[in-house]
Order: sequence, then structure tokens, then C-alpha cells
Amino acid sequence: MPGPTIELSIYADEAALLAGLRAGEPDACTCLVKRFAPLVYAKALRIVADPDEAEGVLQLTFIKACEKFASFEGRSGLGSWLYQIATNEALMKLRRRRPGGSLDELAEAIAPEELPNNLRSWSRDPASAAL
Repeated sequence: MPGPTIELSIYADEAALLAGLRAGEPDACTCLVKRFAPLVYAKALRIVADPDEAEGVLQLTFIKACEKFASFEGRSGLGSWLYQIATNEALMKLRRRRPGGSLDELAEAIAPEELPNNLRSWSRDPASAAL
């Protein structure tokens, strides 16, 4: 027996969804998951390359997002925020999978545009810039 049908049109746009999440409306987290789950899953699958692990990343991403929504400042879109959480979770999965691996090896496993900002190579050497 399939679960209840969730109508995504409850929230006309991302701003309305944000307002619903901030107000603690019961359907808001469900709509967040329904709207962004396919994209977050695809992102996780590209990084971990395993469907089961990608599902785990998907679940952890939305659990963390719904638990820590109060920390969302709105400086980026919801999708960007969720992508960052998913990327961090996927990288943690890779790190646990390869206990001896370095961050450089993890960085090689994904495309440069998918790396969190703090893992991209710097255009200048920080020590030289400080001096």
C-alpha cells in the first residue's frame, strides 16, 4: 500500500517553503525531501559510486538538514545548502571506506566543481601571501 501523496504545490516557491520550515509546519520537511531528494541522491551517487551508500548519504543529509534548519542563514539557496551537506556526508563515507586515504586521494575521486570550497587548491600559497 503506497504512502500518502504529498502535494508539492503547498509551497509555491522556495521562499514559501523556507517560511513553512521556519514555522515548523508538519508538511514542510516532507516537501523539502520530495523536492530535493532526486538531486541530492544523484550528487551523492556521483561521489560515492554505490547506490546503497548514496541512499545512506541521502538519509543523513535530510536528517541533518531538518534537525539543523535553525542554522540555515539563507545566504544561499536551499539546494546549495543541501548539496553542501550531502557533499560533506559523501566525503565522510569515502573517508571511512578508505581508512588510509588522504584528502588528496578523496579530492581526485570527484570533479573539482563538486569539492567544498575549503578543499579547492589555492591560487596563491597562503604562506607567501601572509609574508
